Amino acid sequence: MKFILLSRGIPPSTGGLENSIVHIAKSLIKLNHKVYIICPNANKQFKRYLLDGINIILYPYVIKPLSITFPFNDIYYLKKYLPLLIKEIQPDLIISRWINYSIALSKMKIKMNYIYIPPSAYPYTIKGLLISIKYHNNNFKDYFKYFSWVIAKVFSKYYESNVIKRAMFLIVFSNNVLNQYLSLYPSYNKKIIKILPGIDAKRFKCIDYNIASSFIKNMYKIPEVKKILIYVGRLEPDKNLIDLFYSLYFLKSNKPDLFESIHLLIVGSGSEEEKLQKLAKKFQMDQSISFCGAIFKDLSYYYSAAWFLLHPSKFESFGHVILESFVCSTPVIAYETYLNKVMTASNELIKHGVNGYLVDSKIENDFAKNICKALELSLNERLEMGKKSKDVISNYSWDSFIYNMLEQYSIYA
Repeated sequence: MKFILLSRGIPPSTGGLENSIVHIAKSLIKLNHKVYIICPNANKQFKRYLLDGINIILYPYVIKPLSITFPFNDIYYLKKYLPLLIKEIQPDLIISRWINYSIALSKMKIKMNYIYIPPSAYPYTIKGLLISIKYHNNNFKDYFKYFSWVIAKVFSKYYESNVIKRAMFLIVFSNNVLNQYLSLYPSYNKKIIKILPGIDAKRFKCIDYNIASSFIKNMYKIPEVKKILIYVGRLEPDKNLIDLFYSLYFLKSNKPDLFESIHLLIVGSGSEEEKLQKLAKKFQMDQSISFCGAIFKDLSYYYSAAWFLLHPSKFESFGHVILESFVCSTPVIAYETYLNKVMTASNELIKHGVNGYLVDSKIENDFAKNICKALELSLNERLEMGKKSKDVISNYSWDSFIYNMLEQYSIYA
């Protein structure tokens, strides 16, 4: 079979969405299928190359000046180029992992089979963005973005219902996202299927805590007595990193001795980096925080060196970084789902006090309070939590995901 996979990007992008597309492609290639990944190229030109047996096609994409329609800019370019590529490749199945590409597919007047694997239901994705932008906006650009996303939210349910109508079926990774779709689109409940995703067991491995910790501390000149906390992911508004910095500032103000015992590594890149660096200086925390950029080599060392992974997102479809952290025997602090105000899959992965801590958004400064709990653990208690973290990952395999996906395809085809 021939497959087209639509993505926002490919590695070295750090996003879980982009990495999942590559893992899906590799698992399909193992079964002797032919795979094409199509994604935008901001260099404004077509580019084709081979990556680990995957045919990569980059189509021209122009980043337009900020406008009311910017949330939907991708749709124009995909509608322009994808029909030509479909005619050339003649795929048996198209897999989309991004809503704008799925909207473009739903509007095309050509015969094709496609499935959509959403990060989360579109109205909830936008809701998370709006909360973050509204809370942290401080200039005209932020206000304009907020207004543009408000407009997008008005049309989001209409667009997504058309996507589901045209798609063969949707695959979701968690009960969190499954419940979003069942509540928003009950008439399509038979087309929404939950299949657990995988984890890259070859890329991530557990390294002895003391060895990894010494290695990373030496690299960043962190005093040996300090405990490393880590964040891994995009530095974007929807990741709620500014709230994380306020939590650390609360810790610094109320538990200065505990704050002095930590060093935070921020692994990733994105539009919020400069804002976060300024905030760290404003709170006089910049000596205790290192911005590492996007890391692709030795990421297992970073996870394994950390006392805990901090995962502050309040709207998250799944959270692959939690699984990556668990592979490396590192427990996690993350928000617990609460109604439609916090929508994550953390509850499905973390058992409070066993392999991490779940933050209650109803309790003021609860993220900071859970960081305190983590820092007060003895080394043996922390290592025991790490062992229990690793127990979770046995259910997650990309090969198993592909088997289940193709089984569903054979039913719907």
